[in-house]
Amino acid sequence: MKIIIKYKQLFLFKLFLSLLPYFFISILIMNALGYSYSEIMSISAMTQIVAVIFNFPLGIYAEQRNRKKVLLLNNILSISAFILFLFENFYLAILAAVILGVSEALSSGVMQTFSYEQFLDDKTYREYLEKSNFIQYLAVAVMTIITPAILQFNRFLPIILSIVFIILSTIFLCFIKSGKKRREKTRKSKS
Repeated sequence: MKIIIKYKQLFLFKLFLSLLPYFFISILIMNALGYSYSEIMSISAMTQIVAVIFNFPLGIYAEQRNRKKVLLLNNILSISAFILFLFENFYLAILAAVILGVSEALSSGVMQTFSYEQFLDDKTYREYLEKSNFIQYLAVAVMTIITPAILQFNRFLPIILSIVFIILSTIFLCFIKSGKKRREKTRKSKS
């Protein structure tokens, strides 16, 4: 657990993003908002189609930019998409799906690379992943279990919680220093 404490900003940044509703939970949420199953499938398909179309060009764009800024942009896009879902309008939900698709394509691979660069060596990175992944999977399981109960209480609450989680993730991201230069210095000193 010492390693998680040492890299707590990175851990909390990723943990809060892992609490966002996954595909099957998002179906429950959209159904609770009144969307038909065909509308839900259209919305979900739109996200995936946009992500596939933009994955390559946005991946190139993201690699040429500061990874932290790309992840901040990703979070801003995600917040705006979740806000659009609160309006309960099918066309705004399609727009939200497009935004989420762009967000997914933009962050594809950037999160892993950004995380990897925070560590000076591969051994420490692997140790961190072993400890952090267990906690993240456990948190995802808990959110998956409690989301239906939350929906019974208030149909907007999972979306509001998602927005709060992204905001918290963004706050922790802001406190993470770029590890790319440190890792490059370490690599050069070993050569």
